[in-house]
Amino acid sequence: MGANKLNADKLLTGHNLDDESQTALMNFLAGDVSRITKHFDASLAPFPQRTETEFIPRSKPLRDIPEKEIALYAYLLDIPFYNGDCPYAVDSFRGKVRELILGLEDDHPGTRHSIMAGYEEVATIASSHRHSHKESSLQHCIKCGSLTTQKICQKCVFVEAVKAA
Repeated sequence: MGANKLNADKLLTGHNLDDESQTALMNFLAGDVSRITKHFDASLAPFPQRTETEFIPRSKPLRDIPEKEIALYAYLLDIPFYNGDCPYAVDSFRGKVRELILGLEDDHPGTRHSIMAGYEEVATIASSHRHSHKESSLQHCIKCGSLTTQKICQKCVFVEAVKAA
């Protein structure tokens, strides 16, 4: 990872409120408590509470700001940015969840913030339970060698999906 090459001690990402609420709802709908826990441990928990030491800690400074507000800010300050949708997201599960959340947000402003508030509470409980009952089992991805909890890391899964499309 580039952050390792730079000897970075933190990695900041551009994930926004829309991204995070979509991920949260997708994890809820999939019933994937393990992924909820990993998401919390990797990037949502306060740094002192994080237990994973193999990865550079991530932070998401834009996670509470809606995508449109970030785009407007960039536009007003003449900061170059990409404001299009991922061509693969339209028919994807994430695309459907995105449309669902945007529809709910139109009818019930604050829905995205509510999703995240509930998600963080559940993630905190799930993470605490996980760490009191079993250890995390990291292994190396069989394709690229990155540390992951699966046989194949998410980066490689995504690359394969794009190649197959």
